[in-house]
Amino acid sequence: MSATETAGHIVEVGAKPGMSDTTGAALIAQIQSIGVQAVQEARVLALYDLRGKLSAAQVTQAAKDLLADPVTQDFRLESRAGAFLPPHWRLEVWLKPSMTDSVGESVKKAVRDLGLPEPSAVRTGQAYQLFGKLNKQQVDRILERLLSNPVIHRTSAEQR
Repeated sequence: MSATETAGHIVEVGAKPGMSDTTGAALIAQIQSIGVQAVQEARVLALYDLRGKLSAAQVTQAAKDLLADPVTQDFRLESRAGAFLPPHWRLEVWLKPSMTDSVGESVKKAVRDLGLPEPSAVRTGQAYQLFGKLNKQQVDRILERLLSNPVIHRTSAEQR
């Protein structure tokens, strides 16, 4: 396979600024229930990793027409920088490659139905941006107790 065929684009989809992130608000309550009180704000993002012969412009079109609700959500091709955000923890939870990703398979077919090149693979995940004075032990506890199952998920946590 050429580099173009295996190239991936990560799309992040989340609530627009000024829109309520109800999933993030509910997550704060869950985090508090396991004894972690330091989270002041939580944002939840849907992640889509589209692989194959798709240009950035084609991925942007798929995100605009398929992956994000234009009224309540924004999307962006993910950059690892986390630009313009205050310090926070970013946690990512993805299905392991050995697990069937039925949402990813549906997105793969829907991209083709838009008239775009069908991705060779689509994987889905979640990103959690946690704001507050958290330490690594607290973050690991949140990942292990609330957000993931080590049998089916791969996770990462990065302080930004």
